[in-house]
Amino acid sequence: MNVTTDKNRLSRKSPFDAAVILLMIAATLLIIWISFRNHSFWGAHWPGYGDMVSALPEPSAWLRWVLGDISEVAFYKHEFASVGLLAGAYLAYWANRTGKSWQGFAISYGTGLWPWLVTSSLLGLLLSNLLWGWTVTATTWQPTFVAFVSLPAAMVLMFGGGWKVTINGAIMGAVLVTPLCLLIVNYVCEPLVLPAVIGNVLGMAVASIVAFLLCRYWPNLVKPEQPKPPPRVDRGCRYQGAGSWCYLVPAPDPGGLLRSTVFWQ
Repeated sequence: MNVTTDKNRLSRKSPFDAAVILLMIAATLLIIWISFRNHSFWGAHWPGYGDMVSALPEPSAWLRWVLGDISEVAFYKHEFASVGLLAGAYLAYWANRTGKSWQGFAISYGTGLWPWLVTSSLLGLLLSNLLWGWTVTATTWQPTFVAFVSLPAAMVLMFGGGWKVTINGAIMGAVLVTPLCLLIVNYVCEPLVLPAVIGNVLGMAVASIVAFLLCRYWPNLVKPEQPKPPPRVDRGCRYQGAGSWCYLVPAPDPGGLLRSTVFWQ
């Protein structure tokens, strides 16, 4: 009976499952819309990277850029790869959560925090592109993807789930990681003809150290606020003395105060 109950509990759909299904449907509709927007129905081929950056700042091009940032860390920026990456990660999480025999190793180190992790990373990616997307042009590449693969996920793994950690991790990723990587890549790596990956990794590491130091000195950024204890009411010496007399008689006894007084007199 317990085994059956556990299996039923694990196999139930959660709101996160519904959100993932809706996102997959939205991604499919986006792909169909871009396909029909850019090419004829019969002689279609998917627009490449050059087509995407040359079409900036059109909304369809920006959508492709943001989606492509999800797979940029693998040195292959493409929206199909990004959708496949997210779908595969969700499949691994679902298989682990429901105890499938073919699940392989547990995703997110077996912590069960993948929903919070991917939510924080996606929010950081969106905020990063909103703040720093203006640096991207048809001729210049910029590392707007770094917030997705660094600090937000690390904060969730370090401090646990919850909206406070998720949102603060996303904000720090966009405010600390992305601008530092932009500075290092554009003002250090390019003049010295160094690979951009050096600037990306260095920026992610330094910004993460700064963020964790901030969390150390301001723990309220990642820890829930402790409820304040109720104020202590001073009821006076007469009430406290009466309570002390009542402790001399075993409870429950409505006449404790009276009998205690008689006993000691």
